[in-house]
Amino acid sequence: MRTVFQKTEQNTSPFVPITGNDRFSRSSYNRNMPKRIRHDWYLREWLATAGISQADLDRLTEWGKRKTSELVSGKQRYNREVVNEAAAILHVAPFELLMHPDDAMAIRQMRGAAQKFITIAHDADEADEDALAFDLQKTGTND
Repeated sequence: MRTVFQKTEQNTSPFVPITGNDRFSRSSYNRNMPKRIRHDWYLREWLATAGISQADLDRLTEWGKRKTSELVSGKQRYNREVVNEAAAILHVAPFELLMHPDDAMAIRQMRGAAQKFITIAHDADEADEDALAFDLQKTGTND
């Protein structure tokens, strides 16, 4: 086993033996961990869906070319103000930027179908109540 002598912050002596796993490394200890943190929004995908270029987004928001590029690539963190501005430009709800456009569209379709179902059920209930009221008037009984 090869012994390497390396200075540490605790011991300034150049003759402290460092062996095996005790070596200092500038890379991540776990090789499966990502080296760069990616942010969890889908701005690039939403821009493509809306047909808006990065330059158009820059012009509409006045963020600046660098900020726009870093936001789209996930290198810069976003905050509520940025999300709300982007959502307004893209004509989507702010929470939708946190999901892939395909998922957001599927949720929109499910919501529309549920609203249609509720409307049909409500209309059917009203029709049943109207029919019952008509029958009561016809027979003259309330029981």
